[in-house]
Amino acid sequence: MNADVNLVLGEKITEVKSIEVDSADIPITFFNINADNNNFVIGITNPSVSTHTVTLTPGFYSSLSAIATEINLCLDAIVDTGFNVGDVSFNLIGNRGVFSTTSKSYDISFNSPSGLGWLLGYRGNSYSINGSSKRATSEGVALLKYPRHIYVALNEFSNSSNMNAFCVPGNNSNLNKNIIARVSVPDTGFGTTITASHGNGFLVSEVRKYLEKVNIQRIQVQLLDDAGNVIDMNGGDFSVNL
Repeated sequence: MNADVNLVLGEKITEVKSIEVDSADIPITFFNINADNNNFVIGITNPSVSTHTVTLTPGFYSSLSAIATEINLCLDAIVDTGFNVGDVSFNLIGNRGVFSTTSKSYDISFNSPSGLGWLLGYRGNSYSINGSSKRATSEGVALLKYPRHIYVALNEFSNSSNMNAFCVPGNNSNLNKNIIARVSVPDTGFGTTITASHGNGFLVSEVRKYLEKVNIQRIQVQLLDDAGNVIDMNGGDFSVNL
């Protein structure tokens, strides 16, 4: 289940001057490899043109070797005479991703700069491997941390505030105009809970001030990843204290 909740309050909160996130409890039940970042496209460029979308099984991958094994299993499972087992493979050398070939030429394309390629250390959208270069090595080290931050988007259905005051650095500086807070994701592992507050430094929140006093009776709360996608909590429950 996605972290997208609409609430109708039993009692209207009146004459609100400002609002901010004070704390949040978020269980790590989301997968680091999911439907938003689990695929790439491989294409044969020589001797013939043929493309395949390689889709990894969604799940929480606890090690780089586990994801390397999954990628190679998916490559080997491609049913095409142009793809020979062992002809193209993925490995990790010095914690950097390496796609390599022994003979034919291939193109590797990632669907977005914040998807699987980024986790594997690749900073571009497409790479070529052929008989001469034989490999495409990632510019950065592979890091299977997804997401690195969780953004809390709050829509209280009011047109009288300084919305969009919280800006997110990156290619898309405004992932969602309703973002009010950011939660840093610690390396505590799958199944643990992020307890974020101003006191422990895991939470940063803006104070959303209203131009006039407002009444609030319904709100929408979303948890977003670094690319602005709503996070799939896999049924996990989260809480946000306003």
